[in-house]
Amino acid sequence: MDYARLYPIIGFQKHGRIGHLFVFEQRSWGCRVRPHVYPYNPRYPNQQAHRALMHNAVMYWKSFNQSTQYFYNIDPHTKHMSGYNRYIQLYINANK
Repeated sequence: MDYARLYPIIGFQKHGRIGHLFVFEQRSWGCRVRPHVYPYNPRYPNQQAHRALMHNAVMYWKSFNQSTQYFYNIDPHTKHMSGYNRYIQLYINANK
């Protein structure tokens, strides 16, 4: 299909997608239409194990009360990370 012919119909400032058919993009060099692509999702055992590890880390974080979460949020050594990200990093490094 000739995607460039859709621009006069839709308009030149359109961006986003129409359903799961087309993706409209505005680039520095002009407008572009491309087909929607479903990302490849391999389900290797090591990937599934890492997803389970992330899931457990998030569930533990959500189960903490406010004071425990505050403890991770006030660490003075790493101000560039939130307490959530710091806890997830520590949990994954401890359980690899």
